[in-house]
Amino acid sequence: MKFYAPSYYKKFKCIADKCKNNCCVGWEIDIDENTLSLYKSKPDIAEKISFSDTPHFVLKDNGRCPFLDEDNLCKIIKEYGNSALCQICSDHPRFFSYFDSRTEVGIGLACEAAAELIIENDFSLTLISETEEIIKDNIEEEIMLKERALFLSFNFDAFDFYLPNITKAKAYELLFSLERLNEEWEKRIEVLKNDNTPLCTINDNKMLIAKRLTHYFIYRYYHKFSIEFCLFCTCAILALGNDVKNTAREFSAEIEYSDQNCEKIENYLFTI
Repeated sequence: MKFYAPSYYKKFKCIADKCKNNCCVGWEIDIDENTLSLYKSKPDIAEKISFSDTPHFVLKDNGRCPFLDEDNLCKIIKEYGNSALCQICSDHPRFFSYFDSRTEVGIGLACEAAAELIIENDFSLTLISETEEIIKDNIEEEIMLKERALFLSFNFDAFDFYLPNITKAKAYELLFSLERLNEEWEKRIEVLKNDNTPLCTINDNKMLIAKRLTHYFIYRYYHKFSIEFCLFCTCAILALGNDVKNTAREFSAEIEYSDQNCEKIENYLFTI
């Protein structure tokens, strides 16, 4: 079995207290079964866990994780080390795609440090490790990976045939209809509200960023969603303002971490 990652993957490092948009604020953090056993043995941790339905940390009234200290550092790491983190906290912002022939890992745009790497580096796929595990033949998967590799070789202007035929105003209606993590997102997307120009009109000076964002979405989602979905996400981010890194992070938090939102966008694109 081969394990792949983007070439910039190993450059990623959590910037911890320097992060302006801490992932330990505003997110409900579910706890995996293995780590829960450890936490149950730590009274100082267990008392801040809700054990109803899916076990999770009980956030403070201001939305902060109860283990995020005043310096925006994790008390669990400080007290018990990195190995004591639950799976979500340990993995984030990494994502994993499991195929019959390989496993792929990447980093997600919702993290500002990851967003900077994604936007500032061209995408290329790197073999990071290999095991002797027997792989299964899967013709459909092989075809998909070949198609994806072709798309990952395109510059942005080569996607012209696939660009969704949608105005910024229609994109606004779609984004407004989705579930929201942060009510401020509603204000952010209003810039699109009355604009009837094509969503996927990209200025020449943003073509390189458009390519890198599109390659990120293709790498992460092409096995689940259409090329049009990947292009919509790129164009929506670029249409929302010039602060691309922050906009990409906000878009990712609002869209990528909701299966319902992703599926609604995909279904809408099939109707136009």
